[in-house]
Amino acid sequence: MRKFYLKVLLMALIVYIPVVTLNYIIDPAGLYNSKIRENAVAALNMGNIIESPGDMDEGEFQKEMISSTSQKIDTVILGSSHVMYIPFADDNCYFAGVSGAYLGDYYGVIGLLNYYNIKPKKIIIGIDPWAFMYSYDKGRHTAMQNYAVYEHNLLFDNTKKEEKKEKTDFEKLEELFSFAYFQSSVKNLKHKGIVYYLNGSAQEVNIVNDDKPAEKAKILPNARRIMEAKGYKSVGENNLNAQKAIDANHIYQLGNGIKEINKNNFDDFEKLLVYMIDNNIEVELYLPSWYPKIYKYFEDT
Repeated sequence: MRKFYLKVLLMALIVYIPVVTLNYIIDPAGLYNSKIRENAVAALNMGNIIESPGDMDEGEFQKEMISSTSQKIDTVILGSSHVMYIPFADDNCYFAGVSGAYLGDYYGVIGLLNYYNIKPKKIIIGIDPWAFMYSYDKGRHTAMQNYAVYEHNLLFDNTKKEEKKEKTDFEKLEELFSFAYFQSSVKNLKHKGIVYYLNGSAQEVNIVNDDKPAEKAKILPNARRIMEAKGYKSVGENNLNAQKAIDANHIYQLGNGIKEINKNNFDDFEKLLVYMIDNNIEVELYLPSWYPKIYKYFEDT
């Protein structure tokens, strides 16, 4: 039996050592190597427009941007990628949108603003129908989770207002052993080569001269995103992609639909709105549009 266990252990090591090693070195989402994110934040804080480094921990990016910014912020834009690309006309905007934002990400960003004593005059919240699927402490971007808890304590339990829940790195540890993450690592390795990751090129940030769509996506100093040129599709291509999503019965983030809004989560959202209004912050709710074919599908179902 002992030999059997040793064989199992040996097989596990043979399988997981290359998986863990490659996931850590290539790190396609920037979960373990923070240098590229730090370089991006430094360049943006100097007023530069940069090429997007690609996938990165967006929660950590927001945390580092908000904690280090010296820019004047009058308006903060919250929400998902539905708000990240829109050129809102408000003065001194800062874009705190993160992909697929849930209620916990709203709480996380506002917690960050409070923690670092940044009080905007106005907050625009892009509300997506999936935002209330999870509670205030279950944001999609776990790097901001402790700030979400901090904000919730400010609103609901003043005795704990300085208490912050320490973030666990368990989710990141899981990704080290993830075969899906390994597939992404292999794909990136094939595309860029091992030398790119070993000679420091993967940590470099490219500064660009304008905000026009190009081969790669861009990030502006206020954290607004510029989509890559190939992201703009024809009407025919958009219709085809929309129909594929409908046929699969799986609209982004909504699965096969939401029957009702979680009342407790929505109550927490209302409390957040009241808190901002009570603190003389103008609140604007923005309802992101859906592609007409998708919207028609919503109407019919």
